[in-house]
Amino acid sequence: MKNKRKIRLLFFAGSTILFLIYLFFSSDKRLARHWELNNKIRNRQEDISKIKNQIKTDYSVEELQTDSSLMEKYAREQLDMQKADEEVFIVEYE
Repeated sequence: MKNKRKIRLLFFAGSTILFLIYLFFSSDKRLARHWELNNKIRNRQEDISKIKNQIKTDYSVEELQTDSSLMEKYAREQLDMQKADEEVFIVEYE
């Protein structure tokens, strides 16, 4: 009786360990990838909050939402954005 219980316990422990190894190192759902993506999400959220704070100091959010030319000007000047079909040359003065 104790021998069967010991075998079941070893089987359960071994299965659990193999499953955890599978989760950590293989499959698309591995935990390392999950942590990596969570860190990227956290970094992007921090970037968004920094940009929103910067926008608040330069222009109000309402101004940018209503005036598309002002939003384009802000994006080009402050965020170094450009249209897909144009080239931008940055001139640095010494």
